[in-house]
Amino acid sequence: MIPNSPQTTQDRNKRLIKDYLHEINKGNDSILKQVFAPECTFHLPEPVEGLNSYLEINRHYLNTFPDLHIIINDLLADNDKVVARLTLQGSHQGNFIGIPPTGRKVSFTAIIIYQIVGGKITEFWSQEDLLGLTQQFKM
Repeated sequence: MIPNSPQTTQDRNKRLIKDYLHEINKGNDSILKQVFAPECTFHLPEPVEGLNSYLEINRHYLNTFPDLHIIINDLLADNDKVVARLTLQGSHQGNFIGIPPTGRKVSFTAIIIYQIVGGKITEFWSQEDLLGLTQQFKM
């Protein structure tokens, strides 16, 4: 990027995702209401409609992994989409897909595609390595 040149839409979109994930790492889930459009769609892999529905899912995640920490491995932007390759780490402290808490430290990967329109995330596709995650519960 040329010094002093205006930020591109892709740069702004990547900054939005970086800032959002940084706030999640600090335990600030109120950031969700700031960055997601109220009518957004989440593909997890089944579609979940609306921010309020996703807030419940996110709370469950943070209760299950209260020390959740997200590492950004890659962040790529093209037009209105940002792709994040992430590593998520935390302690399994709550029931997760029927598996009672083990207290084990776990680490798993995810690839998330965010669609951003007008400075808000309007759609979200997530692919997480749930098999790799659940295998760590049994170790």
